[in-house]
Amino acid sequence: MIKMPVPIEMILVIIATVLSSYFDLENKGFEIIGPIPNTFPTMGLPDLNLSLVTKVVVPALTIAIVSFAVTVSLGRIFARNHGYEVVPNQELLALGMSNFFGSFLDCFPSGASVPRSSIQDNTGGKTQLVSIINTVLIALTLLYLGSYLEKLPVAVLASIIFVSLKKVFMQVRDFYNYWKISKIDGQVWLVTFFSTVFVEVQLGLVIGVVYSLLTLVYKIQRPSTCILGQIPNTDYFVPVKKYGVAQEVPGVKVFHFGGPIHFANAEFFRAELSRRTLIRVRKVLAARKKEAAATAGKPLYWVNAVDPSPPLYNELSNSIASLPSMNLPAKVRVDGDSSSVSSLSAPSTPANTQLPSHVVLDFSRVTFVDGSSSVVLKQVLKEYRSINIVIFIACCSAPVYSMLKKGEVLEEIPPSNFYPSVHDAVMHVGRPENEPPYAFAST
Repeated sequence: MIKMPVPIEMILVIIATVLSSYFDLENKGFEIIGPIPNTFPTMGLPDLNLSLVTKVVVPALTIAIVSFAVTVSLGRIFARNHGYEVVPNQELLALGMSNFFGSFLDCFPSGASVPRSSIQDNTGGKTQLVSIINTVLIALTLLYLGSYLEKLPVAVLASIIFVSLKKVFMQVRDFYNYWKISKIDGQVWLVTFFSTVFVEVQLGLVIGVVYSLLTLVYKIQRPSTCILGQIPNTDYFVPVKKYGVAQEVPGVKVFHFGGPIHFANAEFFRAELSRRTLIRVRKVLAARKKEAAATAGKPLYWVNAVDPSPPLYNELSNSIASLPSMNLPAKVRVDGDSSSVSSLSAPSTPANTQLPSHVVLDFSRVTFVDGSSSVVLKQVLKEYRSINIVIFIACCSAPVYSMLKKGEVLEEIPPSNFYPSVHDAVMHVGRPENEPPYAFAST
């Protein structure tokens, strides 16, 4: 049995028009379509009055942006439902050409219509032939059938449009998916929805687009960061907090930064590096300085002596105290009968405890760096070198390496400290400093 679609909308229009004419619904308070002109507009040049242009340029720009956004968004919705692709540039060209030639016929600005598109989709229209048929039918209606549709109630047209928008209204359920995937995407949906409902469609869409751009800037400013650990017996490094089996390499911190480094997030990169690796450079330097000041100049005493030792031993004490990386005794006794030296106390140095010897920066998701971030990177490299921590850079792409070179970052880190993978960088911890460069020969 062949299934034939029933044009219920057309049947409804015919029945409603007949009933409206028979019962004279216009005089009983029903709003009807009214007279329909049966002529076409004449072609002519649009009014290019300069004073008028200056008044409408801003609203026209807003309408153009909103029209393009609605057209592309609506096209993508139907493309997703029917399995084809929408090219935004092609849609923009089509809108521009239609509005350009339509201006010579006093046409309204053209753009995608949600109700008409939904009606066409529900009636089975799939190709541009539908538009040609619609155009022919509209022309015939204007010329010959307009007088027969004057009695059609507006409520009937509204009901047809409302039913056709059923699928569009059901898209409110998409909010749950957006919110579940990302709270920020859910906020964009809410802002756009309430703006279009309580303000107006055009201004609401503009508010939604602006808010979406602001959230995009926020995401770029604060990319994800984490410390990576190695899965035992493999070359894979994964976030240690997400994968319990991952283990950090002793003496090495692998820091992953999940986005480009630029002027807006350069300080965020520095702060996250310090927070994730638990390395407080300024506190370490202050602790070492305080320790050096506390141990410097302490005199050496002979056994059972009240006065300090001769100047030779004081100079020895000062020279030893000037070495901040050693665990120094607070006081030593020199036996007068032998040359042995015994330590009374040897407190540990808090400035050196639990500090890694190397930090590996995972640049696998760093797509670019700019001038401001290059300055911050140079400062970070200097600071970590001042506390004897070596920095390696892994998974750095050739374009990013070229940017680092142009930004003079390579003055603070040799090319031999660049590695194609995190595993290679970790495996070369403790290599000789005079080993030739491993990663980039040139750029």
